[in-house]
Amino acid sequence: MNTFKKIRDRVTVVRLGGDSSDDDEDAPSTGLSLSRLLYIRSWTFSTLRYFVFLTLFTIIVFGSRPSESAYYMSAQLRDILVQEEFPASASHIRKTFWDVATTDEMFQYMEGPLLEGLFPTVDYAGDPVPDSLSRAIYGYDQIVGLVRIRQVRIRKDTCSVADKFKRIVEHCYDSFKSSVVSKDPFGPPGNEWVWQADRQTLFGGVNGRLSLYPDDGFVVDLAKDKGNATQQISFLKQNKFVDLQTRLLAIEFSVYNANLNLFCVIRIAFELPEAGGVVPFAHFRTVKLLRYLSSMDYFVLVCELLLCAMVFMYVVEEVGELVQACRGKVTSASGEHRGWRAYFVDDMWNYLDVLNLSLFVVVIIFRIIMTITLEQMFDTGNFKSNAAYFNLQGVALMATQEININAINMLLCWIKTLKYLNHFDRIHQLSETLVRAAADTVLFMIMFLIIFFGYAQAGYMMFSADVEGFRTIFRSMESLVLSILGEFDYSQIERSNRYLAPLFFFSYMLLVFFVLLNVFIAIISSSFDSVREAAARRDAEQRVEQLLSGKVQRLSPWAQLKRAMLIMKDAMLVKRYHKRSLLIEKIRSGKGDINLDGMISRDEALTQLALNDEEAAEAFDQYDENEDNQLDADEIEAWLADLREEKLLLEEALSDFMELEQGLAETGKKLSREQIEHREEISKRLEDYKKRVARMGSSGDPGLRKLEIRKPNQGGPAPIDPNILRLAANAEPAAVTAAISDSHNTLMRFLESINTKIKVMNNRLKRLEDSSRQNMRTAAAAGVGTRSRAPTAAASTITARPTTSASAAARHKATFDIPGLATPSSRTPPHP
Repeated sequence: MNTFKKIRDRVTVVRLGGDSSDDDEDAPSTGLSLSRLLYIRSWTFSTLRYFVFLTLFTIIVFGSRPSESAYYMSAQLRDILVQEEFPASASHIRKTFWDVATTDEMFQYMEGPLLEGLFPTVDYAGDPVPDSLSRAIYGYDQIVGLVRIRQVRIRKDTCSVADKFKRIVEHCYDSFKSSVVSKDPFGPPGNEWVWQADRQTLFGGVNGRLSLYPDDGFVVDLAKDKGNATQQISFLKQNKFVDLQTRLLAIEFSVYNANLNLFCVIRIAFELPEAGGVVPFAHFRTVKLLRYLSSMDYFVLVCELLLCAMVFMYVVEEVGELVQACRGKVTSASGEHRGWRAYFVDDMWNYLDVLNLSLFVVVIIFRIIMTITLEQMFDTGNFKSNAAYFNLQGVALMATQEININAINMLLCWIKTLKYLNHFDRIHQLSETLVRAAADTVLFMIMFLIIFFGYAQAGYMMFSADVEGFRTIFRSMESLVLSILGEFDYSQIERSNRYLAPLFFFSYMLLVFFVLLNVFIAIISSSFDSVREAAARRDAEQRVEQLLSGKVQRLSPWAQLKRAMLIMKDAMLVKRYHKRSLLIEKIRSGKGDINLDGMISRDEALTQLALNDEEAAEAFDQYDENEDNQLDADEIEAWLADLREEKLLLEEALSDFMELEQGLAETGKKLSREQIEHREEISKRLEDYKKRVARMGSSGDPGLRKLEIRKPNQGGPAPIDPNILRLAANAEPAAVTAAISDSHNTLMRFLESINTKIKVMNNRLKRLEDSSRQNMRTAAAAGVGTRSRAPTAAASTITARPTTSASAAARHKATFDIPGLATPSSRTPPHP
């Protein structure tokens, strides 16, 4: 799945002006376009293939998942079995299954709502129910097999009793553990109940509210009619089937609705904890076990087979890439073999790919196991006679887990679409924001979890005895999370501890909700801002690349060479702006102070700030006032102030260049009077900008000094910067060369008047310089022998000024020279 990523990396190298790899030796001169084409083709193929995969998976999920009728089936069964009220003779108040709190109420439920719901005897008109519907709940949900009552017991004296109470407490009964399970027979002589291992359970156990219980135990299968079933429950009650050793009593059965082709596997259970009382819970799992009956089911089967083939294909690709990484065939950009770890480090999406495919393989294995198990179970003679208990609990649990895994997979698959949509800049910015914020988010989460877990423990210790939401450490954590979302009952904790509850609650809300959550928002916001700045820099670089790769051909001939010069200047400014921004960020964040002494040494400037020798020497010569080869806090602050000022100047320069490029793009071949005036205005702005660049470039980037506008040689063609020709040739060398040749004469006529004005300005500067020198010589001669020693020094100081003026004039003169402009007598087209 890294095919188009590799091509994308190659395109990135080309965009940044890097050398092409060995794979591009046979590529044509337009290698940039070829790389883009390969990238687009690979991305398009991978994206379309993945969306076909996602479409198949979506069809399977919605086609195999029951409709909303499954909800109504489960709701009706819950209503008649666990929400039906006890008869008035059994309780003086209205009570349902969820209100059962004692062993007596547990048997009242089994003798009342349970048997009435399982074995209806009369219909709504008072007529007897036919035998064919005597085991059908609501007439539609047919009971499959028998109803089973199962008990899990523990041994006596499995816990410790304090010595002072051993005379009072005869026996001790521990909480449920697998190590204390009792398998000893018990009950009336001759009718003892015997422990039975459940050989039909494929996968599962009983996940109660207090513990996890096994699927075996002491079982009683109820009869198929209501009268015998009532006698069996009465016999269990009279012979104390439930006693102090009982930890779980479960009623398990399954129903099938032929109209919907759905099974509902039901478990109604009562936990009897060591603290006393009864804790009821119920599981209703409505699943589709017989999958392929209708034409739609067979269409889903075809989609499942296609999906399995695509999963196999993706698995082969992932394994092949991982094997290549392990064998050393996948290397880094530097040519160094990094091993299989690089497979995950270089592309974080591979973690999601492996997890996604692993879950698909698990679902396929589950489906195979369930199909084989159901075929073996339904082919038995007991199932056909409906005379035995059929344990579908394990199969239903596996089907439920399959649905859960598919739900996770569906979420992962839709998240994975971002991997393919990252090609678009806007989406890439959002995903890049999360990536950049990951490191700070991890640190934030560590701090958040420390504070959060401290409050969870404090809440558990203060309120666990009285408040249900804090009865365990995990419930305490859950309550604190819900409180952030606004779901919290403050009155409960206040009644439990009226003194510490206000301090606990308000300090938690202030610290977590108002402080930490806003810190998290600030982390995301800061990362988003940095991503947008980086995107702006990339846009500038792409704009340069686009102009050089073809858009320059659409300009008028006279503007092509000048546009190329502006582009080169723009590229160097972008590079310098980026470099200054990174340098400011490193200094501001303290990355340059590796030894944490509050100062930046020369070595730290070279290694941590990535300055070269010339830049480091210049910085320390200018800002190291005490000359100790270290910049203290004040010196660093002065350096930062100058860097920020330079960054602002670069921003203005980039803005000017964008305007200049836009103006050049709108001009045509024919030069009207208005266009000439417009170009003269642009030239004035360019001259003003070149003055600022000259001041900035005197101690800055060598590339800027290299690109300074130079005066042409006398008597020959104008020199053209080879960098311009090299970058321009990346797009269409022949076209650019021809355009330069054709536009040379037009350029000469257009810029001749500007060159004349520049010569006049240079002559004025020279006359001003000569006049200044003559005045200072006259003043110096007049002062010889008549002034004291101090004025002589002053005169020497004044004399030093012409040198500065001369150098400034020379620099000013060089700044106004125009590139590519030969003397008026030389009109030979240049040959790049």
